[in-house]
Amino acid sequence: MSRRKAWLTLVILLVLIFGTISFFVYRHIQQGMKMLAAFIPPPATVSAVKVKQTPWQPYLESVGSIVAVNGVNVTSEVSGQVERILFQSGDFVEKGRPLVQLDDRTEQANLLQYKAKLKLDQLTYNRDRALLRKNCYLPPRS
Repeated sequence: MSRRKAWLTLVILLVLIFGTISFFVYRHIQQGMKMLAAFIPPPATVSAVKVKQTPWQPYLESVGSIVAVNGVNVTSEVSGQVERILFQSGDFVEKGRPLVQLDDRTEQANLLQYKAKLKLDQLTYNRDRALLRKNCYLPPRS
């Protein structure tokens, strides 16, 4: 019987220990619930600014790039400054039609110089040929 008594004592002791722990946990939870019921949230923070009238900007400035859906890259075979553009944006251009007028004053001056040199060289050639036919030609000295 002592064994039974020992078991009974152990059971009673465990019930008392767990009962005491449960009681203190229950009281702690009850106090927390009372504190939550009495909780009043702090007032909301409100800030105010004095209003002043300013003009409205109906546009925004921005930096970016635009790429055309349909477009053509126009390149020149010769270099030079563009003097005139001979078409308008969006125009259809026929094949062979000039698109720009380049400043060609330098090339025109070179052309006149080369024509004058050609004329001088032709005169020299004709004179040298005539002298050669007469056997009076002396080649130039180097």
